[in-house]
Amino acid sequence: MDALFGERKVNWKSLGDFSQLEKTTQMHLKNVYSCLAIAMFAAAAGSYVHIFTGFIQAGLLTSLAGIGLLIWLGMTPHTPENTPKRMGLLSGFAFMTGLSLGPLMMIVADIDVTIIPTAFLGTVVVFTSFTLAALFAQRRSFLYLGGEKIFVIFEYWRNLKWPPKT
Repeated sequence: MDALFGERKVNWKSLGDFSQLEKTTQMHLKNVYSCLAIAMFAAAAGSYVHIFTGFIQAGLLTSLAGIGLLIWLGMTPHTPENTPKRMGLLSGFAFMTGLSLGPLMMIVADIDVTIIPTAFLGTVVVFTSFTLAALFAQRRSFLYLGGEKIFVIFEYWRNLKWPPKT
């Protein structure tokens, strides 16, 4: 965030740097993709709650709660002590976002119900691809191409297996 507000300069030369990845960089990428995966599952849970239960329905209050959680997350300092709190805030924001997307999911389900699991599984495959690329890539050039290669392999395999032949 410091680079966005002019407090830190962006190093544009790093975009062309294809040197070895450091272990700390690999761990950071793993943590980023893990947080995004947790948020994806929380959003899916929020959509599920809206569609299949009458427990909480999307509305103005859920949207305001999501915005409030996002602001709270942005205002919470990033320290090791606050990491669980920030993860909870991110999960809560993602849950509220999924809850707010519930009406849209119901419209999509009216069109074709298979769109929703296909989109969800496609997102899971993308996150898995980039996480595996971040964990196993030793060079930056492999990191740039690794996620796309793994994604193409998964998609090729999915097209062989889906839809099931009856």
